[in-house]
Amino acid sequence: MAYTAARPLVREKPRYIDVTIDGVGKQRVWF
Repeated sequence: MAYTAARPLVREKPRYIDVTIDGVGKQRVWF
């Protein structure tokens, strides 16, 4: 498996990525 800057969390159905941005903080990106 290839590791990327934003590592996607492996779930059954809800797939999301926890992204940390300067000034914004931690946000969850769903796709």
